[in-house]
Amino acid sequence: HALRTARSRVLIANAYFIPDIRLRRTFREAVRRGVSVRVLVPGRSDVPIVQYASRHLYRRLLRSGVRIYEATGEMLHTKAATIDGVWSTLGSYNLDRRSLLHNLEAGLVVADETFSAQLEQELWRDLELAREIDLGSWVARPRWQQALEWLSFRFRYWL
Repeated sequence: HALRTARSRVLIANAYFIPDIRLRRTFREAVRRGVSVRVLVPGRSDVPIVQYASRHLYRRLLRSGVRIYEATGEMLHTKAATIDGVWSTLGSYNLDRRSLLHNLEAGLVVADETFSAQLEQELWRDLELAREIDLGSWVARPRWQQALEWLSFRFRYWL
């Protein structure tokens, strides 16, 4: 609901990012409304097949206007989001089917401007240290990489 009603900005950091089609559609609709949607994911994952599956979605997300960043350095394990500086969430919940259907996850939702401002500031700091993914160079990657990502995405239900 918070994403569907976002007005200006959405910042998401997620360790295992394989959003379902409904969430991808919600991102696209938010961008069409003029909302800045930025997603921070690990540049290096402790579960490579999950990262490959996640990367399979980059092209579609980038084309729809979502800005994607990969963290550099150590494994990003953050699961957080802020929307419009007033709504935030932190927890163990990943944006993937496994977290939705199988894992016992916990998430804290906070509707507080002070808390959201602090979390947003942390996420912006992380984004500044990350590498933004460019659609042109992303599409030009080797075909074998794209095939590996496509194949990994086929196993997303079990990841």
